[in-house]
Amino acid sequence: MSLLKPQTLQEILISQIEDNLKSSHEKLERSCLFQSLKGGINGATSGFVFGVILNLIQSEELNISWLSEGLTFAKTGAISGSLYNLFKCNLENYRDKKDLINSAVCGCAVGAVLGAKNGPKTSLLSCGLGSIFSTISDYFSDFF
Repeated sequence: MSLLKPQTLQEILISQIEDNLKSSHEKLERSCLFQSLKGGINGATSGFVFGVILNLIQSEELNISWLSEGLTFAKTGAISGSLYNLFKCNLENYRDKKDLINSAVCGCAVGAVLGAKNGPKTSLLSCGLGSIFSTISDYFSDFF
């Protein structure tokens, strides 16, 4: 004999709506667009902090240039973080694998895109450096 409390129609509907909202939220968090946005925000934040610190170390006096330097680094960080996460998410979905090859390919792609405006040599060099950096970063991120 079951001692379960009978549910009203309203309780059943509320439960189904909550389940659907949780499912939609999980799908949104896994979407490549959301991952790209998250990477852009993280890249902009870390780029701004890095730019400000670098400017404060390099300049001998405190002036407003730290803000413009921070914003320049934030822009680059946002673009690279957003592109990297977008490429990586799509490549992981396409290959159906999460491994360091994805990191290397995506780092190369982002480096090539960012270096393209300065010519093919710079693009190729940026591809190699981006590949190395992203592979090392993802390799050690598994330990933390």
